[in-house]
Amino acid sequence: MKGEAVLLEHISIDAKRILDLGTGDGRLVKLLKTGRPNIEEAIAVDASPTMLKSLREHFGTDPDVRMMEHDLNNPLSQLQADLGYFDAVV
Repeated sequence: MKGEAVLLEHISIDAKRILDLGTGDGRLVKLLKTGRPNIEEAIAVDASPTMLKSLREHFGTDPDVRMMEHDLNNPLSQLQADLGYFDAVV
């Protein structure tokens, strides 16, 4: 829990867009959406089908969370999406 508190301390209260690399089941996305209510969009990236399934179970109906499958051994530029800019990357 201490590490999560430190994370929140380093994310601006005004953050609107976050990128979560290796998101797993979305635990940090949930923490950030709760602790930083101004977040308008979270991009959650993971390569594991198991983690993406869990992520969809947690956020499947949340229009503010965009889930993307991507292996971080490859450059983000290989994603078939224009990611734009972020206020924070975790």
